[in-house]
Formats: sequence, structure tokens, C-alpha cells
Amino acid sequence: MVAEPTPIRGRSSLLPHGLEPLQRYQGVAALAADLGRCAEQGWTIIDLDADGWADRDRLHADLADALDFPDHYGRNLDALADSLGDLAAGRLRVGPQEPGAVLVVRRLDQFLTQDPRTASTVVALLDGAGRKALRYGWPLAVFLQTEDPALEIPMPHPPTSASVPWNRSERHNGR
Repeated sequence: MVAEPTPIRGRSSLLPHGLEPLQRYQGVAALAADLGRCAEQGWTIIDLDADGWADRDRLHADLADALDFPDHYGRNLDALADSLGDLAAGRLRVGPQEPGAVLVVRRLDQFLTQDPRTASTVVALLDGAGRKALRYGWPLAVFLQTEDPALEIPMPHPPTSASVPWNRSERHNGR
């Protein structure tokens, strides 16, 4: 287990220029370009597919496997919140010893359509982990991909915006 770092403030400049800690994608080209920018800086990329996450067992199994949660992970939303807090604090597989990490959740629209309440909670928890990681001095970005450009992804922290913002490239293309 990694010792918990001391929280710090104001480190959002650790993100590559033009990237936000939480952003949305439709086009795979825009997503691939931003992931490439992160990879060039040595970031760890954790790629998840939300198709089938309406089955909560699969949701928790996928997250636990991808993020290397401990064997005692409780496989519920409270345990997810705790484990993502551990991730942000650097007590799991990736952390402040890394240049950064990005959690990619593909096909989030499938999950949002099938289980909107749980999906919104998971988005909020992922966003919270990213914000907490920045306080610990390392960037943990969350990229959410959806096939449906009209589907709203609720913002985890209103009143910032009604929906998760588009990435820079697609925002400027009329999204």
C-alpha cells in the first residue's frame, strides 16, 4: 500500500493544455487524439466499456478489475465511493507517483438509458475522484464517451452546468 500524500491545492495546471478533468466525447477521433496527448505525457489510460453496466454486478466487477480494487471491495456504491477515494489518494494501482491517469468510460449512453440514477451517481463519484486527485497533486481525468449527442449527461456538481461539458474539439464543432 502507498502512503497517503499530503493534500495540496491549485494543481489543475497538471492537465495537458485544453483538457478538463471531466469531459464528454462523441467522436472516437477526438477521444483518440486526447488520449494520445495523455499517453505522450506518460499517463496511465484505464479504458472501460459501460455497455452492460445496468447489471450492477458487472458494473462493480469491471471497475474492480480495471482499477485494481482490493479483494474485500463491497461491490456497492458506498464501497465504490471509498475505493475511488483510495484511488485519488494514491493508495491503489495508480497515483501521485504517475504523471497522470485518465479513466475512459465508453458507451456511457447505454448505462444512462438503462439505469439513469446509478449512472449519474457513478459519474459523480468518478468526477469526485478526479477532483480529489488534483488536491493530492496529480491529475486523474475522466473522459465520458457517448454515441448519442443529444443525450444529457448530468453534471455531478450543479450549478456549474446542466450537462458534462464537451471536449474542446467537439465543443468548437457545434456541440
